[in-house]
Amino acid sequence: MNLPFRLIACMCIAAFGAPLIAGAQTEPAHIAPKLLKRGTNTTAPAGAGDVMVQVFVRKDGTFKISKVIKSSNDGDNAAALEIAKTSKYRPATNGGEPVDEYYDFKISFAGDTAAIGSGPMATILAEVRAGKYDQAKADLATYLQANPNDPQAYTLLGVANAFGGDPAAASAAFAKAGTIPDQYQTLALQSYEKYANAALGDKKYSDAIDAANHAIGLNPQSLQAYYVRGQANMGTQNYTAAIADLQKAHAIAVTAKSDEQTMATLAFTLAVAQVDAGQFGEAAQTSKDLYRNDTARSAQIDKYAYAAVMNAAITLANAGQISSSVSRLESGAAAFPNDAPDLTAEAAYILASDKKPDWDKVKAEAQKALDLDPNSGKADFVLGVVASEKNDPKTALDYMNKAKASPAYQSDASLAKQINDALTKLNGANKPQL
Repeated sequence: MNLPFRLIACMCIAAFGAPLIAGAQTEPAHIAPKLLKRGTNTTAPAGAGDVMVQVFVRKDGTFKISKVIKSSNDGDNAAALEIAKTSKYRPATNGGEPVDEYYDFKISFAGDTAAIGSGPMATILAEVRAGKYDQAKADLATYLQANPNDPQAYTLLGVANAFGGDPAAASAAFAKAGTIPDQYQTLALQSYEKYANAALGDKKYSDAIDAANHAIGLNPQSLQAYYVRGQANMGTQNYTAAIADLQKAHAIAVTAKSDEQTMATLAFTLAVAQVDAGQFGEAAQTSKDLYRNDTARSAQIDKYAYAAVMNAAITLANAGQISSSVSRLESGAAAFPNDAPDLTAEAAYILASDKKPDWDKVKAEAQKALDLDPNSGKADFVLGVVASEKNDPKTALDYMNKAKASPAYQSDASLAKQINDALTKLNGANKPQL
């Protein structure tokens, strides 16, 4: 076992040197950061190997673990990072003044991993330590045929698959093992998180949720697991569970002081889930930081919210639920001001399509849309229909000509056809209809 090295002070006498001048000392121009006290690890290394961890040591003695620079055995990385995180460092100095600087911390392991079982298990564990993962898996498959309920064998199978780069097989093995020994819990957690993410990408939502559940069982503060499970619940349209998971992930990220990109991703995903659940006001509140800090994502959430509100409203209208449809549109307009003109114009259009429209109410809604956007072609079209119904063909014609001059006439083929048909009927002294 490697012991922490110690710096030993040495006082030497120069046989041939310049005379010492009392009180005169020269500080070295630069002294690199030093390790003051090596930390400890509860996670067992996989075997012998060297891991180089980059540590950013600040001038006040605090530090941040940056990354693993290189490793001769990836199975040792978790233990090495744990040692680096629990160590103490002396900051670098430049001209006698403390300065911020990176420290490359080499952590070596001699292969003194905690043993697991005896007999065949000892042989297989040695294979895992030696990086012979395929051999270990083959031997475990043979062993498990005769001993199908051995939790130690499933644990080692999980370890072999994890180090062999198969998080799906590792997750399945760890799940069968039941309680994971402490020294392998970090490895199992990483396997569950990786497989949950992969399953989500393949739209295997139930598998993603199951793997995330296992990860959360090992680490109730796993931001990744809550985030993936939230998205998987969205995939199954369980929006209540999705929102709860994404809110938990967001809370964990806030506590951990995650970077802005992570926070923006969480806010965006939560806002999408809230939109899908019809919680427009909550979605707008969640995404408020996006409007200030991330213009690209704020445009995305606006576009998504617009489509979601419109689709839901049109479905309700086609089912004859005009009041609910209009309510959905008005709620969306209130929550997302950038979409308010189009959503309000759609509300006026749907009111006008009712079997017995209240034309005064239709007019008020269309005028509200026109106040929000003076160039709303759909609002002008609806106001033209209202004027025609009120036997005011001149005003109706004015609105229809204005609708034809609007940008919507060029971008919305269906609306353009309705405007053209209405103009034909008005010019023929007939009332246009929706």
